[in-house]
Amino acid sequence: MRVALTERLAFIATKDGYSFLDAGALPEEDGSNDVAFGLKWAFYVDREADFILTGGSRVMVNVCDDEVLQGGVNEISPFLSMAKG
Repeated sequence: MRVALTERLAFIATKDGYSFLDAGALPEEDGSNDVAFGLKWAFYVDREADFILTGGSRVMVNVCDDEVLQGGVNEISPFLSMAKG
């Protein structure tokens, strides 16, 4: 999910949900996934050249069930991205 807060700033939610594990070799389990969210900022926008540079940071929080192979990770992930039309 991405929600624009301003023209250049967005809230991003990149991981959440519920999993059903049926891998054959492991017992069948179900449970919640970790949650990851953050902010993304478009710091360079050139509409005429159809070019954009963005940066941001994402936080992953351990709020899940170990039974579905989630958990054990609390992290902050900075990132850069670009797009050219």
